[in-house]
Formats: sequence, C-alpha cells, structure tokens
Amino acid sequence: MTNIYWIRHAEAEGNLYRRCHGQYDSLVTENGKAQIKALKNRFKGLRVDAVYSSDLYRTRKTAEAVAYPHEINTLRELREIALGPWEDLTWCDLSRRWPELDETFSTRPWEFSIEGGESLTAVAERGLSALDKIIARHKNETVAVFSHGMLTRAVMTRVSGLRLDQMNALPHGDNTSVTLIEAGNGRLPALKYYADNSHLGELSTLARQTWWRESSKVLHDDGFWYREPDFETETPIIEAYRRDAWTTIYGTLKNYDSNAFIQEAKRQLEACPAAVVFAMNGDEIAGLLQLDTQMELRPGSGHISFFYLEPRFRNRGLGVQMLGQAVSFYRSLGRSRVALRVADKNVSALRFYRKYGFRQFSAEKGFSGKLLHLDLDIEVK
Repeated sequence: MTNIYWIRHAEAEGNLYRRCHGQYDSLVTENGKAQIKALKNRFKGLRVDAVYSSDLYRTRKTAEAVAYPHEINTLRELREIALGPWEDLTWCDLSRRWPELDETFSTRPWEFSIEGGESLTAVAERGLSALDKIIARHKNETVAVFSHGMLTRAVMTRVSGLRLDQMNALPHGDNTSVTLIEAGNGRLPALKYYADNSHLGELSTLARQTWWRESSKVLHDDGFWYREPDFETETPIIEAYRRDAWTTIYGTLKNYDSNAFIQEAKRQLEACPAAVVFAMNGDEIAGLLQLDTQMELRPGSGHISFFYLEPRFRNRGLGVQMLGQAVSFYRSLGRSRVALRVADKNVSALRFYRKYGFRQFSAEKGFSGKLLHLDLDIEVK
C-alpha cells in the first residue's frame, strides 16, 4: 500500500493580504511559519520516504517541515491554478472590476474561464497526472506532497469519484491541512481523510476568515482596493489624516507643517504612479498609503513614508492588507525589503509592524524621542 500525505502550503502573503495569488510567487507569513512548526510536530515519528512539492516558494518552504533527510522534488504540475490578469490583485478589486466572473470563480469554478488563465479541468488533469507519477515511483512507500488550495480540491474531487461540477461537496482546506490518499494492491487511489487541520488550533487561517463559509458568494472578506487621490478635491482628507496622526503620536501640533506633507505626497506620486493611494472599502475612503521610491533606509529597500487607517476601520484585521499593497508595489519594482520609521512612542504601530515580521535595524533622533527604523524582507528566493 502506498500512502500519500497531500498537504496544502502554510499561510502565505495572498492568504493574509487577501490578494489573488495563483502562480504569483509569494512568501510565507509569520503565522505560516508557526503552522510549519506545528506540521513538523504532527509528522514527528512518521517515516516519510519521499517529498514532492510545487515549485512555488510557499509550498517549498512548507515542505521543509517533513523533508529532512530527503531532497524536495519539485513538480510544476503541482502548482496552483494560473489566473492570468488577476494575479496579485486584491480580491476586492476583482469583485469590483469583474463581479460576475468573480462570483463564478468562487461558486462554480468549473465554469471559470479567463484569457491568460487556466481552466479547472486543466488544473485537475495536471494534478492527477502528478499523483499517478508519484504513485508509480513509490510503490508501498509513504510520500508527502505539497500543493495548493484550488488544485487540491480539484484533484480530491476526482479521486473521490465526483465530477468537477460537484467540487463544492469538498470544503476548502486550511493552510497546512493534511489529506491522506491510499493507493495500490490493484485499487484506484482513495481518500482515507480530507483536509484535516487538527494540528493547528489557534494557528488556523480559516478560523479568522469568513469567505470560505457556505453563506459566502465570493472568495474575500471585507477589504480594500486602491486608487490615487485627486489633489484638487481631496487634499483636505490627506491633511486631516496627517494632522490626526501627528497629534495622536505627539499630543500637540507643534512643528506640524501641513503644506510640507502635501508637497511630499505630490512629489512621491510624480516620482512613481500609484505610490500614493487611498485604500478604498467599496466607495468609502478607508485610509492612505504613501510610498517614497526615492528614499532607501537600507540598500534595496522601498520606503513607507505614511500609513493611515481611518479609526472606524481599525481593529478589524484590515490594516495588514495595506501592508500587502506596499509589498506588492515594491516587489514589482525589484526591491528586496520594505522599510519605515516609527516613533518610539507609537506603541500600537510598533506592535502591529512587529506582528507581521518587521524588525528594527537602526534608529535616529526624532521630533520627540527616537524614530525607530524597521524593515521586512520581501525577496522570494
């Protein structure tokens, strides 16, 4: 009997930032790293004879949990579905620009078709081909296979003897969830269990999200899309955000220069399109993100000069999506890190950035106290 442990990758940037990452190559999050440790503990004491993975980083990194002392065999056939023009856009942006297609992908993916993308049938066929290849190579052995959410559901639907248009019978699997397939002795591959995440506990990604629940019609929770500000009509909004941020941190408007901040924003946008954007929740402005492409606190870094979220949108897990926008922006420019300065008095901001992987590397004297320099590694290797 051949046992195939089929495992979804750990929580990655697309899961956290709520961006469409099919074959876009992204990193594992801080929570994802903890999930990998939990997965390693789950497999402790279990002999694994071979390890296979999609060639994308998030699966290769997850596979390290069980790989030693084996090498990780990478197969492109295990990649996630290719989504063409959707790749690395936010799910909210997709819902806004392609509402009907977005709902089709979420609820009837077997009908989904987009130019430059991949059909679910093609995904299932290449995933099943990879499964057959692995079974043929490893008779009467135990193999760990690391892949992605959509491909896993498509393959397991077929392994279960169902048609692809019956895929909704299988729920979405959590990050690092484990499926066991048994094959051999003249029998077709069969599921022993599907998408078990009992090793995760409070580390579960799906437990913090709602998009996967039966009542949801789209693959996203509340979130943002982004647009440039109109300085002719929306300068007062930027001014209000800068003023509120200054007084919240320093308790006074002493040394506050409204005009300097507005000129800074204009300069940043002139230097690079989309460097200054409003975070939009539907038709509402929810926050402001300013990125200064001309400043490098560290070589190869991209600078976040201002990050503001409206009070009514705070404490809802949304701010991290704006970090995701900064990561996407700077990675597209070839930057390897995202850096910023935070006043040492801004305890809540420091807690937020450190939670999502930023680490301090230096400091400078600020208006009142120190400005700490923090950065995040965004290079996919």
